[in-house]
Amino acid sequence: MSEVREKASKAQATVPQLNRLNTEQKNTALRVMADALIKETNSIITANAEDLERGREQGTPESMLDRLALNKERIAGIAEGLRQIADLPDPVGEVLETFTRPNGLHVEKLRVPIGLIGIIYEARPNVTVDAAGLCLKTGNAVLLRGGSSALSSNRKIVEVLHQALTTTDMPADALQLVEDADRASVDEMLKLNGLLDVIIPRGGASSFVMWLPMQPYLLSKLGRASAIPMWMNQPIQLWQPKLPSMPRHNVHPYVTPWRRCCCMPHMQKSICLLLPSNSVRPM
Repeated sequence: MSEVREKASKAQATVPQLNRLNTEQKNTALRVMADALIKETNSIITANAEDLERGREQGTPESMLDRLALNKERIAGIAEGLRQIADLPDPVGEVLETFTRPNGLHVEKLRVPIGLIGIIYEARPNVTVDAAGLCLKTGNAVLLRGGSSALSSNRKIVEVLHQALTTTDMPADALQLVEDADRASVDEMLKLNGLLDVIIPRGGASSFVMWLPMQPYLLSKLGRASAIPMWMNQPIQLWQPKLPSMPRHNVHPYVTPWRRCCCMPHMQKSICLLLPSNSVRPM
């Protein structure tokens, strides 16, 4: 079994357990993850230095290296982002609509998790933490595939988060990182229809995802996100928490804050996911 399929299977297996967690259990896990990042700051910076050195040897532009670089202040900002996610209201279980049928049957339309989300993104280690936190907050397992230039950083960050989750009610296997740097691993993720419920390509990853219409996916770009539910024709609903915008983590001036939730009607239910966006629109 390939690494992608094996890790997707592990993450998918945790979905029933995630669905049983209450808000306090999820929030506690996020705060423990944040504390772990602060505690392991030095080891994360050491791993990040490996990525930076490799990038310089390969002639990576300084602007790209700046987006990749981590220091104590940036890691502190990333950890604070996790705590702010924990402070957000939990959209899972929110009643969107209620009505009673003529025969007396009472019907409620609820927001529920998607299941297993695959996220493909470039060399921004902060996205590893943001994506993990947002997916776990909304009761979703997540399969991450970051850029190869940030592999050492991402591997260490996920290792730290995994260790933190083992001390909480949140299953550690709900968070998985694909370490295979070959583009074939992305192609395989895009074809895991039976395991992945949706794919989110972030930034430059969007261009090579659009060719595959079989897999539901969401396109995310800086400053906005476009939702493309290939198998749906109903309008997309938005959940906007009435809280201040989250910080940009002091990572890069163009890092997008994560602040909205996209709910997509499907199979007689609504599924919810926080998206990095200042505006969300259906296409």
